Amino acid sequence: RSFFTEIIASISDIKFSMDGRHILSRDYMTLKLWDVNMDSGPVATFQVHEYLRPKLCDLYENDSIFDKFECCQSGDGLRVATGSYSNIFRVFNCGAGGSEVTTLEATRNPTRAS
Repeated sequence: RSFFTEIIASISDIKFSMDGRHILSRDYMTLKLWDVNMDSGPVATFQVHEYLRPKLCDLYENDSIFDKFECCQSGDGLRVATGSYSNIFRVFNCGAGGSEVTTLEATRNPTRAS
């Protein structure tokens, strides 16, 4: 455990799915999908800010590590989304092989970021 473990694991947002069966939680580094009937751990974990892990000291120094991000789940429950830095938000597929991710930039003219 590092000095930052508790800070980056602090939950900044939580949402119930429309059917009430799942809970979506957002901490600094990840988005996690939980089944309310299973207490063994999340059914899916989506890496959002893993690229920032080597920079945690810098993020702590400028207080960015305390930034809070929200999350949501699509009405059909097949996708989850969360915000990030630089007007970016990320959409993850919850279905089988949920590694698919779409990164979008929030601008006046929405376009997919590369």
